Amino acid sequence: DWSILKGRSILIVDENIKDGTAVKSFLKSAGVTSTTVSNGVQAILELIKPANHWDGIFIAQDLTDIKSEDLKIALGAISTTQEIPLFLMTSQIFFDPENKNGEHRFSAYINKPIGKNKLLSTLTNILAAKEYDLLIQDPENLEIPYPKLQNNGDRNRLIEEAHNACSLNTITSEPDEDQAYVRKRQQVLIVDDSPMNTKLLETALSDDFDTFVAHSGKDALMIANSINPPDLILLDIMMPEMNGYEVCKTLHLEQKTKDIPVIFLTALSESDNEEYGLKLGAIDYITKPFSIPIVKAKIKNHLALKYYQDILKINTDIDQLTKIPNRRRFDEMFDIETRKAKRTGSFLSVLMLDIDHFKFYNDTYGHLEGDECLRQVAYAIKTTLKRPGDMAARWGGEEFTCLLPDTDAEGAAEVAEKIRKTIMELGIAHKASPVASVVTVSIGVVTLNQGDQDGYELLLKHADETLYQAKAQGRNRINQWVD
Repeated sequence: DWSILKGRSILIVDENIKDGTAVKSFLKSAGVTSTTVSNGVQAILELIKPANHWDGIFIAQDLTDIKSEDLKIALGAISTTQEIPLFLMTSQIFFDPENKNGEHRFSAYINKPIGKNKLLSTLTNILAAKEYDLLIQDPENLEIPYPKLQNNGDRNRLIEEAHNACSLNTITSEPDEDQAYVRKRQQVLIVDDSPMNTKLLETALSDDFDTFVAHSGKDALMIANSINPPDLILLDIMMPEMNGYEVCKTLHLEQKTKDIPVIFLTALSESDNEEYGLKLGAIDYITKPFSIPIVKAKIKNHLALKYYQDILKINTDIDQLTKIPNRRRFDEMFDIETRKAKRTGSFLSVLMLDIDHFKFYNDTYGHLEGDECLRQVAYAIKTTLKRPGDMAARWGGEEFTCLLPDTDAEGAAEVAEKIRKTIMELGIAHKASPVASVVTVSIGVVTLNQGDQDGYELLLKHADETLYQAKAQGRNRINQWVD
């Protein structure tokens, strides 16, 4: 009986389009409304929208941007999502309701490939058990369409049935405990020139967070720039010598402190003051007199998002389609390597690659096959580079680039030719190409000579020009810049 599911709302977090579509279809057949997102960032954004209400969240284990366990922890820290049942969709299952630290894991595990009956039975049993808990707490104000829940034994039976319903074809090896997340208390810096206010806030927050106190803007900046910076700053505005606006502005000008969330906590209640504070980069604005529960709830929500953003920092550097560094990460590493080359007088080479007639490929085989082609080419480029310091990145569209520190012109040309041959040997059919029967690439190669202090700004420009020349000369070839 799946009648309890009718009218429910479920969030599906899965980057596998096929799996996400199947789950959505199964839920729809039982009268469940669902929304599918492809990564953890989108999930967080959906979950913090005030208008949204979710009865459950299905999370794929193999998300690219965050481990499913870390996403669970992040959701557990957001006050509005703490009570929502979480279901892990995975091909490696071992149901364990608690980890070694006694922290609850997911409500249920569902192994892939997911079957309709298994999915709906699991969801039914978990939601019925949850409603039974609510019924015990408030029997007069809750009516549930599941009449046979008479005692706690029924609740335990439901949970056991839910676990058994998704235990078929499981791999009974427990996840590696060495990878378990050890949660660190987050740190809040309270900045106010009033000792009474700081003491009040310190006492109220100390159960949940490690707290620091600063009674001036200068002390706040010193703590923020220390080797142990806070995770969030509660900042008063009206302070002598250096007011909160100035502190916030200074924090956001410095690379080390620009990502620390700032919440203004002030007696200035005019909308113009709030607007100005938010424009300076504060994430929230709370006016005095304040409610301690509201302050704590807002801090928890913002810290949960910061925790999640910290996890994602490295993943924002990865191209989601090809799983190699993106242009943003290339630009960062290019800046680092050019400064290093200037300092040491070493060689620096750049390769710029373009898949030949990729538009023809997409037109012939379709965009899904085009995406698969890009993934295979990216993997071939990445695996051809052998040294730890070398980097392959997706430049954009069908263009890729390689950064080769300490590589002279001869070495760079050898790497480029090896990449060209490796991609041809993939044997990806390209019947629409006038160049060859398989996918090929054109490559521009540029090397900065030792001691050439003026060439760094033009290095990428020359690489692009050299690639253009390789394409103009007939494609499926390398062309080297000659100064």
